[in-house]
Amino acid sequence: MIYRDIEGRVIQENTKTEDRDAARRLLVVRALETMRAKVAAMEAILNEASSVEAPRQDSGSDGTRERAGRVRSGRVLITSGRKAGKGGSK
Repeated sequence: MIYRDIEGRVIQENTKTEDRDAARRLLVVRALETMRAKVAAMEAILNEASSVEAPRQDSGSDGTRERAGRVRSGRVLITSGRKAGKGGSK
């Protein structure tokens, strides 16, 4: 199995089984360990930032929170990074 660890390194590990389902479960275990470590690191960063400075509040003219035109009234707009009208699907 091949996966990335918390540091982003590519790890290649022998599952020591020929059972495809058992190997897949082992890969999921490794992936969960990595994800949990990443979440813990992000929470630590968030907690540090919260204790150092007060959260920034940007308000629009109507009093709703707005940041760079992407968040408004609790809704998040997710963009693909492509500009509308450029290119097409192939």
